[in-house]
Amino acid sequence: MRLVVRCQVGDNSSYAFHSDIIIKGLQSRGYELCIIPYNQCAWKRRLPKSIDDCLRRQPVFDAPQLIIHPPRHTSDDPKRTIYSTMWETTRIDPIFLYGLNASRALIVPSEQNILTFSAQGVTPPMHQVPFGIDTDVFKPKDFIERDTLVFGTSGISRHGWPRKGFDEVIDAFLMAFPDEDDDVELRIKCYPRDPVPKYQDPRIQLNKAEWRKPRLAKWYESIDVFVCMSKGEGWGLMPHEAMACGRPSIIPIFFGLAGFCDQSVSFPVSYDLVPSTNYYEDRGLWANPSVEDAAAQMRSIYKNREPMYAKGKLGEVKAAEFTYDRMAGGYAKVIESYFGNKDATVKSV
Repeated sequence: MRLVVRCQVGDNSSYAFHSDIIIKGLQSRGYELCIIPYNQCAWKRRLPKSIDDCLRRQPVFDAPQLIIHPPRHTSDDPKRTIYSTMWETTRIDPIFLYGLNASRALIVPSEQNILTFSAQGVTPPMHQVPFGIDTDVFKPKDFIERDTLVFGTSGISRHGWPRKGFDEVIDAFLMAFPDEDDDVELRIKCYPRDPVPKYQDPRIQLNKAEWRKPRLAKWYESIDVFVCMSKGEGWGLMPHEAMACGRPSIIPIFFGLAGFCDQSVSFPVSYDLVPSTNYYEDRGLWANPSVEDAAAQMRSIYKNREPMYAKGKLGEVKAAEFTYDRMAGGYAKVIESYFGNKDATVKSV
């Protein structure tokens, strides 16, 4: 089957990560793809040959198209376009509605996105296809035997700052452990050009590097507990990867995070719903996680690590259910239900 794919390619955004999974999964299923990148840096990146060979500035054949992008583009062929997208707050910009409604169907990773889009007036059929992770790389590892308890947080903070909540992670850590004699560390992993909070505590380590997946997996293995104070996620790639490595999260179970995370595999943080700000201003509500509650969770784990081990074991099993193959298969099933195999059955809302 031929398909035009419009997406971000080769950068370190979550959309590019997921586009890579979808593209490779469709190619493995025999799809012939024409990939048109939205990001101009794609032409300067070192890409896998299977993807690089498909890059074009214009379509080279007449075929249906899959858009993988935030909800701000408009299809030039609505009857033959499926739009894969997600959002992080309870409302999208009203001008996004036109582009989403000018699609044959939508694919989103979480039920929360379906409910939000539907309530705001998105009318095409919507299909939930949960995101996947590389379970060959992000897989269970034993905890490191040591006296020091290591917390970690990571993300791409420049995308919608302050949504990722790095400030709140640091505030919670310092509130939980004001005494520098406490045997604890906080490791922050972000990316080049990311803004980061100011801090002076020597127990806090920062790394701003662009790592391949095996190196990132080693980082997850180096911590004991992942701390996520995000105000909203379409899915939540990094807490998911940490969970697959057997590292539970202190986390507000809100919006997309609820797609793979619950109380049995994490330490939930209470939150209030408040108006979103910055890039997301006037776009509904997002979570305001409680710093005090996160600090209490940190302190509790410091005093008793047994729940950390138990939740880590349960989480690694649950996280491994969401594979690359399951994700790509879900996309193929939706695409073929509209443009290919008419016998395919897909749950729609």
